[in-house]
Amino acid sequence: MSSSDRRGGQRGGRGSRERVLREPLVAAVEWCFRGTLYHLHGRVGLPADDGAVDAVCVVIDYPSRAACFSRIVVNPTITGADSSRLPEYQACAQVARDHCFIGTALRTAIAYEVGEVTVRSRAPQGVEGAQ
Repeated sequence: MSSSDRRGGQRGGRGSRERVLREPLVAAVEWCFRGTLYHLHGRVGLPADDGAVDAVCVVIDYPSRAACFSRIVVNPTITGADSSRLPEYQACAQVARDHCFIGTALRTAIAYEVGEVTVRSRAPQGVEGAQ
């Protein structure tokens, strides 16, 4: 598990401490969101070869007994994408957030948001590392 502390901040309110955590709940949201997102890409005809989702979970008032999850932000990176269609990928990510089973169950209790959507174009034939 990796984590980092932030004191105060926009979501901290009341001078509380926030801690950003990587843990099993976050991993479950990442995998569920990723599966939903790539299923939607296929349904709407958006090209995508592969990708990753980086999710961050914010816990407030850590390490007190009042500690609780306050927010999960998913940041998808789509490879093999058509970068000229970024707004469509962003809209698709919002729909995936709305349909992800685990995220849907959580968002009544905590903020569940889509952060930065990154698209990487397919490398031309015979060219390594093109973006």
